[in-house]
Amino acid sequence: DHGVTSMIAATTGQLESRARTLADRLRARFAERADVTVVASHAEIGGGALPVQQLPSRAVSLCPNIGTNRHLAAAFRRQTPPIFGRLSGDRFLLDVRTIGERDLPLVERAAEDVVNWMDEQETISQ
Repeated sequence: DHGVTSMIAATTGQLESRARTLADRLRARFAERADVTVVASHAEIGGGALPVQQLPSRAVSLCPNIGTNRHLAAAFRRQTPPIFGRLSGDRFLLDVRTIGERDLPLVERAAEDVVNWMDEQETISQ
């Protein structure tokens, strides 16, 4: 099952496990380019005619050492499909309640492109 129902039904344990998996994979890709951690989060469900509810969640936090979290967010949005997260302080958060198990490879592929982009930025700035 996928879609909104599975997003809402996911347990904190499932989300924690998914976040750890994604964090490990992104940590391997970003290496020293960003600090990657798992943080507690809240996902908003609803909008339009539905009241917005906040559900406890987990997010993978990326704190970039090259550029800013805004640059990172923009680089993820430019991917196909675009990957959306949110900004918090100096971090870029990817909430795993809104990223299904089967979407993890898409996020990983996007991360590879983002890492290549970061490396180009660093080369330009040197």
